[in-house]
Amino acid sequence: MTHLALEIRDMKNNIIRRYTTDDTLYKIPADNTPPYWIRPQQILSKKAGMNRFVWDLHYDPLNVPAGYPIAATYMNTAPNPTSPWVLPGKYIVSLSATQSDVGDQFRDTIEIKMDPRVRTTAAGLKQLHDLSLECYQLRKASMDLQLEVHQFRAMLQSNLTSAPVTVANKLGPLERECGELENTLPGSTKPSFGRMVQTFATIYGVLDDSDDAPTSQVIDAENNARKQLEELKKQWGILKQKIQNP
Repeated sequence: MTHLALEIRDMKNNIIRRYTTDDTLYKIPADNTPPYWIRPQQILSKKAGMNRFVWDLHYDPLNVPAGYPIAATYMNTAPNPTSPWVLPGKYIVSLSATQSDVGDQFRDTIEIKMDPRVRTTAAGLKQLHDLSLECYQLRKASMDLQLEVHQFRAMLQSNLTSAPVTVANKLGPLERECGELENTLPGSTKPSFGRMVQTFATIYGVLDDSDDAPTSQVIDAENNARKQLEELKKQWGILKQKIQNP
């Protein structure tokens, strides 16, 4: 059976977006968005002949439930983006077709041009892109760390169910510390990986809504969030050592 892969890379050969015929449709959450507003999802087709496939000029989206904007277009409303726009410039597009041990690849170069109505300088656009990309990457890192903490916490909870009192007295505080790092408790102002996920999502949303260079306030917010994440990672490293070497 033929396997197809469509990749978009920058001129340094870094992968920006990848589609394959193994992709699956994302799940649309049960909410109050009428289905007739939603843009039909597309999967890379194996059908012979002329095919049209549209890249939305974004990096790979994060694996989070889809949400939709209020500004809707009938049958063409895309989910709120979770990944940045690419910068104007040239990109390499490659289509690979593999069947058993035999494969073919077709490559071409495309150029993305900026909307002429936007007057932001190239330096301003790059600053906007780079900060958006960093928020995207740090949000993903926070999600991965939150999941890791959750898995360790589940293991501790499982061990607590049959642990003798002496062991439970050691594991119980560790499980509670995991809970505080996984998600911020109601009413608490302490940072957690769950809160960092939301913080970077919020900063990214502000950046995504603008074509202008980031303001000093947004830059400061991102810097502070990044420092908080680094501190949480240190706390998690220490706690993980305690769990692995009780």
